[in-house]
Amino acid sequence: MQKYRNLIIAGVAVVLLILLSVGGYFLYKAVTKQVVSVEEPTDIVKGFYQSWLEAAQSTTTNPYALKLQKTPILSPELRKRIGSAEKSKDGLDPVLCQSVVPAKITTRTVYQFEQKAQILVTASKATTTEQAIVTLLATPEG
Repeated sequence: MQKYRNLIIAGVAVVLLILLSVGGYFLYKAVTKQVVSVEEPTDIVKGFYQSWLEAAQSTTTNPYALKLQKTPILSPELRKRIGSAEKSKDGLDPVLCQSVVPAKITTRTVYQFEQKAQILVTASKATTTEQAIVTLLATPEG
């Protein structure tokens, strides 16, 4: 009787382990999934960069505390790169590509095709030549 009880407990434990593993996999896929926007490329970039700039300028928080590096509009690879840049204290903002947080930013379209666009992000009215070039790629929904 004790032998069957132990087998049943072991079987239940194995089934629970399998269910947890499968559930964890699907949860991971849902969290790392990239969101596709239907906005204009310039609006997408401006929206993200403006949020990052406001958090970087704030005296009470920062972009990492607001988890902006985990924004689903970013590719999973870019989320990881920005997240790891938080630990490097080289003085260059990994998103704004500025060593000093600017007061304002401007965006300009470098080019825009159906499947790809490139947007230039610069500090507005600044003497610095630092800038970010953002490339957006069309990603099919689903």
